[in-house]
Amino acid sequence: MRDRPLSVTRQYTFNEDSISVAAKMADTNYRVALNSQGPSSLIAEAFEMIPFIAGDPKGTVTLVRAVQLDGKLVELGTELVNATALVLDRGGYGVKIDLDQPRLVKRGKRDTLLVQIIDRVATPDKVEISYVIRPFIGVPSGVAGDVGPASSGNALKRVAKLDGPDKVAAALAGVEPLTIKAGEATLATLRVAVAWESLALDVDVVDAKVARGKVPWEGSELEVYASPTDKKTIRQLFLLPAAGETPAAALRAVGTEQKPEADVRLATEATPKGYRMRALIPLASLGLAPDAKEFFLEFQVGVASAAGAKAKVTFANVFGSRFAYENNRLYGKFKVAP
Repeated sequence: MRDRPLSVTRQYTFNEDSISVAAKMADTNYRVALNSQGPSSLIAEAFEMIPFIAGDPKGTVTLVRAVQLDGKLVELGTELVNATALVLDRGGYGVKIDLDQPRLVKRGKRDTLLVQIIDRVATPDKVEISYVIRPFIGVPSGVAGDVGPASSGNALKRVAKLDGPDKVAAALAGVEPLTIKAGEATLATLRVAVAWESLALDVDVVDAKVARGKVPWEGSELEVYASPTDKKTIRQLFLLPAAGETPAAALRAVGTEQKPEADVRLATEATPKGYRMRALIPLASLGLAPDAKEFFLEFQVGVASAAGAKAKVTFANVFGSRFAYENNRLYGKFKVAP
């Protein structure tokens, strides 16, 4: 609103589990004082602008989506779409903005949301809006269907049964790699396929100082998370590279402990920039049926950010799960090729 004799009243109510927002435009006595000869008070178009933070320093992106009339989510772009609510989600933590009525919404410039209030000429008293901001963890209420960023599914190639991890690289050579990044830096590339009743992995990791800690996450590691599509149960494995005299190892999270997972076959070798890991993980070790056709996966690396005494572990994953061990909200959905 520019150069118009109008006023806007905003009201915020801080409830126990939500924030209610209301905004209303009104005319003023300015034009009356000028004997109605002042600027027009008619409004041709009005939007409510809601700013948001697009991501955090760790590289976790804020997903912005609209809830359609049928309750399903759609990615929000710069074109107007009809919605009952907006969802801002960063790694399974975010807010749902419930609108007072179905409205046209879109993304604006510089990380903003635009909610249309009117799209035709109206008097100021017709310009009003209200909405409720509700925080959530996991999946927001009133949303239907698959809400993960990889809901369309990732195809998993099926390869022949492999005798050992030394056969993995050749078998997966033609597989499109997944990448793990921290900002602009690539920390790891992964090739994944199903080999008989196992998950085959070929991973190249950039790690300035390959080392093992007292617990897996205090040193170099690759974490593999798996979950059936019809359950919320999570299986967490730690794949640890060889470091010095310590051989490579596979551990499974059992409560607060990490216990050896003997059925995982694992081999690692040092590279100029870190290490390469090849593994054959039985689907059963991931809590999946041997003949599973689709499931959720997430992969996370822990690498040293620098060599020497100043080294510290940096964590990043493929699909942006901020706390992958707590919920499978943002895991990638994989479908095994026939």
